[in-house]
Amino acid sequence: MRTDAPFSQGESLKTGTGDLVGGLAGARREVRRILQGGKENFTIMSRLVPANLREDYAAVYAFCRVSDDLADDRLADEAADAGCVRALGELRRFRAGLGWACAGVVAGAAPEGLPESQRLVLIALADTLRRRGMVSEGFERLLDAFEQDQRVTRYAHWHELLAYCQGSANPVGRIVLALHGYGDAGMTGDEQRTPEERSRLAASDAICTGLQLANFWQDVRRDLLERDRVYLPSQDTGLGSEELRSWLSRGDDPTVRRRFADELRMLVRQTWACFDAGRILPELVDQRTGWATWLYRRAGQAVLVQIEQQGFATLWERVRVPTSTRVGLLARAIGGNVLGRGAPTDA
Repeated sequence: MRTDAPFSQGESLKTGTGDLVGGLAGARREVRRILQGGKENFTIMSRLVPANLREDYAAVYAFCRVSDDLADDRLADEAADAGCVRALGELRRFRAGLGWACAGVVAGAAPEGLPESQRLVLIALADTLRRRGMVSEGFERLLDAFEQDQRVTRYAHWHELLAYCQGSANPVGRIVLALHGYGDAGMTGDEQRTPEERSRLAASDAICTGLQLANFWQDVRRDLLERDRVYLPSQDTGLGSEELRSWLSRGDDPTVRRRFADELRMLVRQTWACFDAGRILPELVDQRTGWATWLYRRAGQAVLVQIEQQGFATLWERVRVPTSTRVGLLARAIGGNVLGRGAPTDA
């Protein structure tokens, strides 16, 4: 069942020091600034996003962008251990800020040390959650995953990687569905939902997991060198971090390239299965939302296609989806929606 949360013009965020409506205007400017500075493979804000949701999309994107930067950015010459400790501290402060903003009315000011940009992002997000009738659980799960990145940098088995995606990726899909009027972005209690709701969430989770995995496979080199993270499941593939590092300078060795390609090919095949499991999502939402979710799925599939065409060699070179592919998919989605066609589930 689709539910549209009412928008109350009389509601406003307040703190013990006064009304934040004026602050909300500044918060919306800040999240738009962050959105405009994004460098994503595919456009976040397209004509598929209804005008009345654009501020909300910007707020959600800004939260994810800030959280990701807190988890991944390193200071010059900063040791890995020191960087992890600092990142955990900043993520915990940002989490406290999320609780402060979502409270709506609190006795004190924002948590000490919370930068002004982050404070504004959280104000914009809290406004979105309140107006759209959403819970903050999905955003808490995302922060859990970013904190996990500081503690866990290796995975042994595929199922461990899928468990990580449940927190790092799947909440995003549920948040997007909630923005479009489907659910409240909750991550628990699925057994109490209707069969249609469970099918919708399962399809969304599958697509988001596929998107996260595709991102891992295209960023093997960068994750290893810049973040000392390896998402290739070592026990399933037989590839450990030390072996991968020793292969970095052997990109012209056909034996090494074939060994890496064989293992990555298996992981890519399993990732295709995730996208296949999400194909039914357009049938479970309205036309416009269906085309938006189709575009997300095809964006991830486009990354897999590039990995395959490159020869599964992402240990040596990161793949990039051609501009023509991005533009073509976006045009097809927008055109299909304008013409009143439902998004396909077979491609």
